[in-house]
Amino acid sequence: YGNSAISGEISVYGTSGCGNGTSSTLSITVNLLPDISGTITGNTTVCQGETAVTYTVPEIANATSYVWTLPNGATGSSSTNSIDVDYGTSAVSGNITVRGKNSCGNGVASTLEVTVNPLPAMAGAITGQANVCQGQTAVTYTVPEIANATSYVWTLPSGVTGASTTNTIVVDFSNTATSGDITVKGTNSCGDGAISAKAITVSPMPAPAGIIAGKTTVCQGETTVTYTVPEIANAISYIWTLPDGAIGTSTTNTISVDYGLSAISGDITVKGTNACSDGEVSTLAITVNPLPVAAGAISGNTAVCQGETAVTYTVPEIENATSYVWTLPTGATGASSTNSITVDFGVSAISGNITV
Repeated sequence: YGNSAISGEISVYGTSGCGNGTSSTLSITVNLLPDISGTITGNTTVCQGETAVTYTVPEIANATSYVWTLPNGATGSSSTNSIDVDYGTSAVSGNITVRGKNSCGNGVASTLEVTVNPLPAMAGAITGQANVCQGQTAVTYTVPEIANATSYVWTLPSGVTGASTTNTIVVDFSNTATSGDITVKGTNSCGDGAISAKAITVSPMPAPAGIIAGKTTVCQGETTVTYTVPEIANAISYIWTLPDGAIGTSTTNTISVDYGLSAISGDITVKGTNACSDGEVSTLAITVNPLPVAAGAISGNTAVCQGETAVTYTVPEIENATSYVWTLPTGATGASSTNSITVDFGVSAISGNITV
């Protein structure tokens, strides 16, 4: 029965030299094959990962069912003249076909060519520093070029800034940056590829130094004066600076200071430090009061008599002195806290030194 056969009768009769016999007839019903499929309608350009894409063919005469075939990586099933197709992330371009089917067989198929545009490939390993410091700038990170990507999407930890649509990004770590992941993925008109992540450890800067405790007014020549600052978070050492003429060393939060005879007023400062950087300093103003300068020459009689009284001795005013201290030979009397003294030499007075 050809593809164009139709219902009808089969008849047969015998024949001989005498003529034909009576015929016998059998009625035949020829069931029709499905007609040729019509044009398939639906998207001819799709993306990997796109889902629920509908394709339809006009109803096929004589079909009791429909047989669909799909490109590799595309999934969907239907026995009707419509099918919803999901394109997997590995789907490739190819043909969608459909034909009608009935108990007699399959009709002639119709074909629709579909182009499947790929998603970006998975991002490779990110290269760049894994350990950085708060405040560090211009740190570069790179990922190998991602197949099928037309742009790149980067994400950064909190407190980290930088922007790029390429496979390289330059970032700055603020003073408040925290540890976290840098990630990147490729993107195109179809969507995003799988991300790659790199864990970043951000070491903190030392906290600002607190208030320095200790004497703010000292004297030249004063020693072992202690100053302390509260422990500084994230500091592994401490850096102290002292006024000119003051000496002392420490890498802790306490320092003992000696003020030399030439020490002058100035600031004590301290700051915390670690492998990343130095923290903000704290300052304490110090007033260094000077010692009196050396006494000048004493003027007055150098030869006197026992019993002589009211003999005056004077020294030039001594810079920085607030008072004067006099000493007299044995048997001499007198008192003064100024730069002049009146002395009485008793009858038992003996030779000696007057000092001031």
